[in-house]
Amino acid sequence: MEETGEIGMTDMQYIDHLRGVVADFERIRALGVSEEAEEEIERILERLRATIES
Repeated sequence: MEETGEIGMTDMQYIDHLRGVVADFERIRALGVSEEAEEEIERILERLRATIES
């Protein structure tokens, strides 16, 4: 593999990373959070899922 000096992720790597972040938030939410935190987590998850699906 030729080294170009560029560092970054492919689109698929980024999507996989976002899926991991979604899983982390879902696991945290399942531990039990306040109603306010639940709402904030859901807003974040909606945004992440929209990015994954686009």
